[in-house]
Amino acid sequence: MTIKKFTQQITPIKDRLYRFAMRMVDNAAEAEDVVQEVLIKLWQKRADLPQIQNLEAWSIRLTKNLSLDKLNKLTAVWIEDYNPISKKEVNNLLKSLRKDQFEPLIIARSGTANVKFMIQENGRFINSVILLIDGIDNFLLINLTGNLDYEDLSNMDIDINGMEHFKKLPKKRPTPKRA
Repeated sequence: MTIKKFTQQITPIKDRLYRFAMRMVDNAAEAEDVVQEVLIKLWQKRADLPQIQNLEAWSIRLTKNLSLDKLNKLTAVWIEDYNPISKKEVNNLLKSLRKDQFEPLIIARSGTANVKFMIQENGRFINSVILLIDGIDNFLLINLTGNLDYEDLSNMDIDINGMEHFKKLPKKRPTPKRA
């Protein structure tokens, strides 16, 4: 397939792919990255494109899959044997998380470590889950991003010594208590 033919077939659907990716990832830069990855994959498969019956539908599915890959990320920071993170830095991190609409789901203490399990919601989904363990000689930060619900949280099977709280994560959004 020539560049001209490829451009003629792909240019008309490029904007639709971007709009679809933007609805999925809700971030312009991430959506641009997704579309760029889709275009690269389409170019790499250009010899096979004539056999695809509905190129637009196939491209949308590829955009969806790559968008989901961007959404579902797990980031972890683990420091053991000493904690170079000062109390002030931890407090600034917590202040920043609250500013970004993170809500504590579980706050507990295990030995000398403070344990915080926080979530950030957007409508009916949980966008981000943060597990923060801050102790005298260790620091753990796990951030899981994606479209999760409370059922997903309860299926995570988090096991921390002395932290039975994680076995009781809610399966649905807790209703606020009335005063």
